[in-house]
Amino acid sequence: MAYRKYFTHTGETDESVGRMTPQRRLFLRTTALAAFPGLRFLVRPLLRSAAALPWIGGLIRAELRHVPWPKPGQRLLDFGCGNGEFLLFARAIGWQVMGIDADADAVATARSRGLPVQQGGVEALGEGLGRFDGITLSHVIEHVHDPVELLRRCHDLLVPGGWLWLETPNLDSQGYLRYGENWRGLEPPRHLVLFTQDSLAQALCKAGFIDPPQDMPWRPLCRRIWGISEQLAGGAGEDLKRLVADAERRARIDPKVREFISWRVRKQG
Repeated sequence: MAYRKYFTHTGETDESVGRMTPQRRLFLRTTALAAFPGLRFLVRPLLRSAAALPWIGGLIRAELRHVPWPKPGQRLLDFGCGNGEFLLFARAIGWQVMGIDADADAVATARSRGLPVQQGGVEALGEGLGRFDGITLSHVIEHVHDPVELLRRCHDLLVPGGWLWLETPNLDSQGYLRYGENWRGLEPPRHLVLFTQDSLAQALCKAGFIDPPQDMPWRPLCRRIWGISEQLAGGAGEDLKRLVADAERRARIDPKVREFISWRVRKQG
């Protein structure tokens, strides 16, 4: 019931194009090219050029999860891949991709794009999948009943030296401190377990990830998250612009108070 209507069911995003940030529009337009085999050769140079732009490159790289350019034959798994939007990009720049998602409608959409996607939950992360050089969990870990088990299975599937990228709402964020039960990151009833940086680090350690996680570079999130939270709280938002600007300045320098935890952690080689 909680996922009867969800934005991953179709090829559309949950935001109208007119409300998207410029980097989001560029990303979607570029990955749309990636859906057509005859046009995929355009994607890699387009994204390389966009990522190098001084005024927007950092935001583009964040949108693309800071995935490195692969060596021939390297494999990437996106668990909770939804409609396959990210997998289109990863495949277009050379990754051998695979996706898993529990939602049948999302899987059908991803498969309609020609992507190798399986339907299943954490139990699908077994030996039969082979090994991966990279695994991504984009706003997935908060949806599962046993996050440590998910992380443990990801650890087992990585090659030595492989990496796990994950992003999840941050319970130490400025937004949660301000809005409490009205904070957008809570999202009941879909979100089951939420983390601080300290608790997520403990979960990773229990799962076998010994090396310390690496914070991904800052990107602006307060305007979107705080704007939705303000609406949920029924506030007028007269001072929201100033408050968001102040919060964003702090988030830029202190990852522990950002709206999302965005980490990459490696499996020891």
